[in-house]
Amino acid sequence: MAFLRRINVTPRRVSQRELQTAFERMGFHEVEVYGGSGNVIFAAKRASVDPMATAIRHGLGPVLGFDVEVFLRKASEVRAIAAREPFNAEKVAASEGTIQLVILASRASQQARANVLAMATADDRLAFDARELYWLPRASTADSMLDRDLIARLVGPMTFRTKRTIEQIAAKSFYI
Repeated sequence: MAFLRRINVTPRRVSQRELQTAFERMGFHEVEVYGGSGNVIFAAKRASVDPMATAIRHGLGPVLGFDVEVFLRKASEVRAIAAREPFNAEKVAASEGTIQLVILASRASQQARANVLAMATADDRLAFDARELYWLPRASTADSMLDRDLIARLVGPMTFRTKRTIEQIAAKSFYI
């Protein structure tokens, strides 16, 4: 599974068909693009994640006309991410916000994790997993005071999805 950063954010418009074709031309199989924000489900014979992410990044650049950050997760990882409930059920029910998932390129250092978690408030709850940061905003993410730029400086490249999107992808990726 590939999560691409800043796909279909103006002016970077890419159709689902274009993404699917690009992945197929790179030799991936059973390619399905989910949603319009750069979620690509695929099967691959390659087992090593880092070289595969680099190959995808280099393969997409010329096709799309811009560089793209690529975050890869195996189907089992996507299912585990979707299944995780990092926040107390009462807190989730009381929130008007939607659980956000911050997908990281790599595991954040202990110091970076501590610094990010120190940014949590009653309005912005945070919890780390392996290479993910879960965020429960009190309301809309646009209303949040959470400094996402600082988080990026602390943990490195990242991309956002709602947890609901990850759950939907996990349900689709059973065959991969």
